[in-house]
Amino acid sequence: MEATRYTVIGLENGRKRTLVWLDGELIGDDDLKTRFLKAWDSVDHEAYCRKLEEPYQEYWTTYLAEEILQTIFEETLDFEHGIVSTPERLQEWADAWNRHGGNHYYTAEEMRQIEEEENRSQHQGPPYSWKEIEEVLKRRSKPASDPPKDRPKCLECLQPMEWIYFKSSPETWKMLCGRAGWTAICRKCKVWRACRVELMN
Repeated sequence: MEATRYTVIGLENGRKRTLVWLDGELIGDDDLKTRFLKAWDSVDHEAYCRKLEEPYQEYWTTYLAEEILQTIFEETLDFEHGIVSTPERLQEWADAWNRHGGNHYYTAEEMRQIEEEENRSQHQGPPYSWKEIEEVLKRRSKPASDPPKDRPKCLECLQPMEWIYFKSSPETWKMLCGRAGWTAICRKCKVWRACRVELMN
């Protein structure tokens, strides 16, 4: 009913490239698929499965794919994990929403869009919007630690991003869902990476 999807973006010879693993299916350029399969075939699968704790052995292919994908490029720019529902599951979800009545009839395609938005939100935040970042830049919260040493690159312009200390709005702390930590941003492209959360309530 649901499939695991990994998306890795890497930089090679100044060019951004992407490879997707969707529950065993590879989506991307042929040479990237070949590179992945060569790494996959070089592993003793039985030994790899045995080294995992028993509850995780059933999912050994997912764990191995995750490990290989994170080494497929010389420079990894981004790695995203998402859950993708089958068309049948999306239709069940739409039917469940439609049973509650209302003026709008939901389709499986709308459920897919909602799922994709949730995957994006989980991967990208907090923060969830550039407006949140602008608020942080105005407030200039005092960092609880030094910024990270690495410099992620912007996925748009490929330039090194700057670190800011993100602290979610006062309202989130009142509602016991506040988060704070270092976030990489690109002011030019107005893009960011998920906060490396250090504090939460």
